[in-house]
Amino acid sequence: MMPVALALAFMVLPAPVFPASADSEQAQVGAPVEVDLDLARRIAGSVFGLDISGVEQDSSAFRFSVSGFSDSRRCPLSGLRNLSCESFEWIPSRITIYRKARQAPVSGHLARNLVVMVDMESDSVGFAIGTLHGVLVTPSGGLSAGRPCAFGWYLSRSGYSIGMSVRDVSGDGAADVVYSYGQVLPRGVSIAVRDVWSFPAMAATKFISSGEKLSGVIGSTFEGVPIHLSSDDRTELGRFVFLSGDSGRTAVPGSVPAGILAIERLVLTPPVPVWEFQVIGDTGGGWLDFLAIQGSIRDDEGPVAEPGLLDRMDPESAEMLSGDRCTMSDLPTDLSVQIRRALLDAEDTCRVASAGVPASPVAASAAAMLIRGFALAWKGWPLLAASFFEAASVELLASGRALPAVAASWFAALGTVSAVEALCGEDAAGSCEAGGIDPLHGLYLDSVARVAAGAMDGLRGVVDRMVEGLRKLPE
Repeated sequence: MMPVALALAFMVLPAPVFPASADSEQAQVGAPVEVDLDLARRIAGSVFGLDISGVEQDSSAFRFSVSGFSDSRRCPLSGLRNLSCESFEWIPSRITIYRKARQAPVSGHLARNLVVMVDMESDSVGFAIGTLHGVLVTPSGGLSAGRPCAFGWYLSRSGYSIGMSVRDVSGDGAADVVYSYGQVLPRGVSIAVRDVWSFPAMAATKFISSGEKLSGVIGSTFEGVPIHLSSDDRTELGRFVFLSGDSGRTAVPGSVPAGILAIERLVLTPPVPVWEFQVIGDTGGGWLDFLAIQGSIRDDEGPVAEPGLLDRMDPESAEMLSGDRCTMSDLPTDLSVQIRRALLDAEDTCRVASAGVPASPVAASAAAMLIRGFALAWKGWPLLAASFFEAASVELLASGRALPAVAASWFAALGTVSAVEALCGEDAAGSCEAGGIDPLHGLYLDSVARVAAGAMDGLRGVVDRMVEGLRKLPE
């Protein structure tokens, strides 16, 4: 009766409240705009110089067939601001222009730019560079001759837009574009990424950058923090949180943009989940690690002490070494009370996650993990919480408690679904499902669901055969 009692106890507990969006602490800038067919044709023809031969449309996008360029250009980048083809030749076969766009002050705090997601595919180039996609930003006055658009673009073997939002991440008074895209890497690895683009004075620059490093048709590596990565034996989920849109400082015209960002990651790989928590910031001198820690739940001795950033910079100062990995490295003295509170809360989150968990008995260990998971969920960190819930599931399953293990994994699924919804939320282009992004992949709950689905299919087959046999009986 013990497994059933534990399962019922877990089920009646209130489900942890996860934030609905990874960027819920920072409101979007500007207003949503619906791209119509006429504007989509003008973007494809006037901006990218494409000769359109056909169009298909649905509720999410316009998809144009392309027969080449309508002028002498050699690639779609010709004529865009600060871009040129030079020796690069790339002829699109199809272009997708998404309906959901946003009008916002991207090139300056008084501008009225239009931000549109664009995907292109080519059948005439090598497979490793078969797609070109990104975010297009029009001049403040709209599309007009002599005023080129800016384009934050990517070239990859298989890339597509997932969604975008517009927020003042850098704190310079102008809005930034948070752009999410998906890729399929070699060996069947599905990956989703989130970058931040800034367009000061219509100059496209990456504020936060990740991406694929090509090494041939069948080889590549990913550099950065994936929002989602799925392969046969590994699942990774990541989440960005902008702790402060203004970095705690008043935006001054001409000042250096600054930002503070927290990253949580969940890695589902046998035997137990691994979590990571990082706080980085750029307060005018480039991006630095203020806090970086990782660990697995089943660590009976607790995390190994490591020196902080300041200690590593000064190896002669042995007396400065600290065993507390959750203490922030040296920070600027002029940060506001708002950002100081956010950083102190991040330190507290780090301590909650890194504290040791009792090794036995199993019920006590699992209960401690569940309590830790609920605490992290209520603090607003769904992936850190999911790592503890899933670890409790692993612990319970290893001791033969299958039903409580399913319940604990269900709590983990709430966190992973929340993180994916943040990626594929209301601003999404609708490509998450098409890109194979599954928020349950790698969880014990996922394996149970697959077994249950297989059993239902088998039962349905038996019933169908019985019905067919009855139909053949003589009246």
